Amino acid sequence: MRQLLAAEVNRLTAIVLEIAARYWQYRDFTSYELQQAIVDLVVCFPVYRTYVQAETGQVSADDVAYINQAAALARQQGDKLDPSLFDLLTDVLLLRRRGNPESEFVMRFQQLTGPAMAKGVEDTACYCFNRLISLNEVGGDPGRFGLSLDEFHRASAESQARWPNTMLASSTHDTKHSEDMRARLSVLSEIPDEWRETVQRWSSINERHRRHNLPGRNIEYHFYQTLVGAWPLELERALAYMDKAAREAKVRTTWTRPNTRYDEALEAFITGALNDPAFTGDVERFVNWITDAGYINSLAQMLIKL
Repeated sequence: MRQLLAAEVNRLTAIVLEIAARYWQYRDFTSYELQQAIVDLVVCFPVYRTYVQAETGQVSADDVAYINQAAALARQQGDKLDPSLFDLLTDVLLLRRRGNPESEFVMRFQQLTGPAMAKGVEDTACYCFNRLISLNEVGGDPGRFGLSLDEFHRASAESQARWPNTMLASSTHDTKHSEDMRARLSVLSEIPDEWRETVQRWSSINERHRRHNLPGRNIEYHFYQTLVGAWPLELERALAYMDKAAREAKVRTTWTRPNTRYDEALEAFITGALNDPAFTGDVERFVNWITDAGYINSLAQMLIKL
């Protein structure tokens, strides 16, 4: 956050320094401590943003709950910070302390949490946690692996009652994978034993394409899921997507700090695998086996949207 969103974090730090200087119990905290408290609070935020209106004094019950929840978690996980720092921040965000700097802080803080959430979850975690990548979508929770039929019906009933005119958008400009790709990938959740055996077989076949024990198994697993969901997939598109996935994950390489050795090993692995008839033939057979189930998922999804 101090790199990608440095300007926003630095401005918030300057504002809260000005605020803290007015109160004897906070004026001795350093710029570093105040900045760390801001970063910790943003990291612990449970939603994209709140909608506190400093000009009118409006703070909803949901906003209070979200801010207090983030502050409580930040106090627990804080980097040896004085817990009272989070008291100051919550007092400002909940409009218990008012003034021009406070109003600016509230506005800018709410403008920061959304991009921070997007960068941390959508653009990082969703490329690292690859248990089932059809779950890794904007607004989703990769840690939640499905729900029961009763839970689905309850959620549908609540949506109908509260937002009867809402739109069910299964693909937008923001989705990482198309709805049909996700529908096919979700079939894997129904055949865990067969899928495990298949991945182990593919990994064994492709061992000869690895360089320096690279790429890692996690990105390799992401690659296999990508092939299953998008097959047939041309080499050029596969290389471009997996390069993006590896850099967004920020584990071994990034956009701003590329790791040439890793990038070249990943490219060589994908190129070797997709030019290996033993592997591509097996992928073809597996995808053909689950394609009809993917069609059923797609049609069921469309029926729900109608």
